[in-house]
Amino acid sequence: MNRAAAGAAHGASDTAAAAAAAAEALIAAVALPCLAMVPELTIVAVNQAYLTASGRRREELLGCRVVADPVAEPLTDRQRQFTADASHELRTPLAALRVRVEEAQLHPGDIDLPDLLEHVSGDLDRLETVVDDLLLLRSLDAGQGLELLDLTSLAAETVAAQPPGGRRDVRLDLERGVTVRAAPRHLTRLLADLLDNARRHAAREVTVTLHRTAGHAELAVADDGLAVPSGERERVFQRVARLDTVRRRDRGGAGLGLATAREIAAAHRGTLEVEVPPGGGARFVLRLPLAG
Repeated sequence: MNRAAAGAAHGASDTAAAAAAAAEALIAAVALPCLAMVPELTIVAVNQAYLTASGRRREELLGCRVVADPVAEPLTDRQRQFTADASHELRTPLAALRVRVEEAQLHPGDIDLPDLLEHVSGDLDRLETVVDDLLLLRSLDAGQGLELLDLTSLAAETVAAQPPGGRRDVRLDLERGVTVRAAPRHLTRLLADLLDNARRHAAREVTVTLHRTAGHAELAVADDGLAVPSGERERVFQRVARLDTVRRRDRGGAGLGLATAREIAAAHRGTLEVEVPPGGGARFVLRLPLAG
């Protein structure tokens, strides 16, 4: 191999190593078992949760193809979607920041500094929100940090803590003394995300209900806006989804939103689904095991 070829090979190797390191840093933020692979399904990075679930060492997995892996197969599509969502959410404010800064560099005399700073501050807020989402996902672990939690009180307190004007159209129907084992900060975040989503789509009213049913606590947040078609009910949990109806995700909000809420539910051995109530609109239903 001549010197030029050797240099090219060395550079390609460095690039591949850097890409693998970046992939591992990203998936380390995911509490559930997660791996990264190239399009040919060759594993290039894994997180500790995956190593624990598979009972294998990192060195045994890197460079192997994913073939009939009982741990990997159910996770592959979800991990790809999460990576795409997180990448999109980070890229958007970064691109906006670059455009604003480059414009200021090219035309410093034409820049309205207060306006520039306001927009830059907004872009930084979006970045901070996404990073906070990733850190929250990293902290999720259904077996640690849980405590006996009065879900009735948490729901009432979360609604009461909404921004001014945000709770006047919220109707509560909460069964008393519903308890679960959960991390309060995580469930508060989940409910806040559902309330934010409902307020943005409601025509007049948001309803929060909590009841015991079949060994589970069922917490629902409903709005009287447009219904979510059956074929799009899973897509609303994808942060970059753009629905074909006018009930779109681009009405505001930041971060990974409903995608994060579903991850929180899963980490608590629960589910989060969207339904259409009899009167129309959308009803997001969280089901968690009752504390035994």
